[in-house]
Amino acid sequence: MSGFTDARIRLLDPALTELGQLQVSDGRPHETALVLGSFRRRSNGDWDFVVGGKGYPGGLEELLRDFGVEVD
Repeated sequence: MSGFTDARIRLLDPALTELGQLQVSDGRPHETALVLGSFRRRSNGDWDFVVGGKGYPGGLEELLRDFGVEVD
């Protein structure tokens, strides 16, 4: 795999018109798994998306282990 060199998050309206876009890659040619961000619930019940951008050169296996998943 070539990794992430053009990763982005796009915000679309219901008609699929792009409202905005956020580049989350800074040229990650050796990382084959990437956490783009996470959703966090606010105290008032609303949700926020927090940009992450953590890459894993070891791919999905490394990502899963980082989150405590046992991989055989």
